[in-house]
Amino acid sequence: MLIALKKTAKLLLEAFGSDSVQQLRDFHIQAGQKASGRTFEAFGSVVSDDLLLQVEGAEHVGALEYGRKAGGMTPIEVIKQWIKEKGLASAIEKENVSFAWAIAKTHQTRGSYLYRTGKTYSGFERPLSKAFDEARISKLEDDLGVSVAEIISSEVFKDLQFIKK
Repeated sequence: MLIALKKTAKLLLEAFGSDSVQQLRDFHIQAGQKASGRTFEAFGSVVSDDLLLQVEGAEHVGALEYGRKAGGMTPIEVIKQWIKEKGLASAIEKENVSFAWAIAKTHQTRGSYLYRTGKTYSGFERPLSKAFDEARISKLEDDLGVSVAEIISSEVFKDLQFIKK
């Protein structure tokens, strides 16, 4: 019975993880945060033998959720690459450098727009947390509870039939 319980729980957690990754990707795009696609591809999930679900992402995902606070200056080359990947680059290199410098300086002195306002430019608040809202977590808990009850009742029924014979 424990093997069946563990197998069912693992399948439910894997499905939840897979669905969560898809939602993370969808919200990432809807929030207007997709540039190169590297962050998008870094989302993944794995369920351990101990039934622990781990949803993974790129190292900088926190900045996509909460923004970048004021502080050290982001290297201009990194921002120029982002400008290019977002399709915002000018044909005139000097304009790209000026644009990147302005962004870097704003981040250094005031933090990113998301950090300052709590919203992305497209109006999303905490875009990645939406994939783990309370309703989805409750549904997972319910699904796990129903599955456990079904397996236990099936095993108890089998035991009762065995006793009757």
